[in-house]
Amino acid sequence: MTALPANPLANNGIIVGDETFQIHSRHVYFPSAANKNKIGVSIHITVDAITTHSRENFLNFFALQVNFNNNTAAHGGFQSHQVNWGGLANHGGGVLDYNSLSSLQAAQVDILKIQNAPDEIRNQPFDYVVGKEYIYEIKRLGREKFSAGQEVKVIGGGVPVTPTVERNLYVWEFTVTPADGNGPSLRSVLYNSAPCFDFFCVWNEIRNNEDQRTSWSNPSYTQENGTVVTPTDWSRF
Repeated sequence: MTALPANPLANNGIIVGDETFQIHSRHVYFPSAANKNKIGVSIHITVDAITTHSRENFLNFFALQVNFNNNTAAHGGFQSHQVNWGGLANHGGGVLDYNSLSSLQAAQVDILKIQNAPDEIRNQPFDYVVGKEYIYEIKRLGREKFSAGQEVKVIGGGVPVTPTVERNLYVWEFTVTPADGNGPSLRSVLYNSAPCFDFFCVWNEIRNNEDQRTSWSNPSYTQENGTVVTPTDWSRF
């Protein structure tokens, strides 16, 4: 476990990846922030290095993830030439969560907890600049009502399901903005029954082992009462 630097805005707190690009863990979390109800989190990210070959031919996902307190999770961040903001219910993690998308029985339960935006909002074109500092932010907005009897999907590619009850879901917003205020920004949303998330982390999903490296600042999270907290520690897993 390592202490973070004092300045919460300086993008020098955490580096994911190293000079050999052979680290064992590409996930970083914040132990002091765990198991506390939160309604927002922000963190600075810089993609320090990535080869053209890797960016054009492989999925490299540099993400901020939140785990909601209804057994669902969502992650948002840069992929090769787009930003993704999406989530699923927990069915055991990893491939098991994606396999559940073909199950009508699972979808009938999951749609009461989480609904992704249409694919054109969930995946939006965005060309991040290597070496440029950006800010990821996730925050809870208001609620949106979804009428019963309308055919929907948990996520694009999932099985259609028709909820029999009205759903009143929170809008969870993900934004990407340049830290210096210069250049394009992006906004996306998804819908979740959870009023809070109790865990967050950042990670690099790297499909090949080339020159990929990101730097992350120490984050700030917002509690239910509006208090903003900067974690004092981080750890890999």
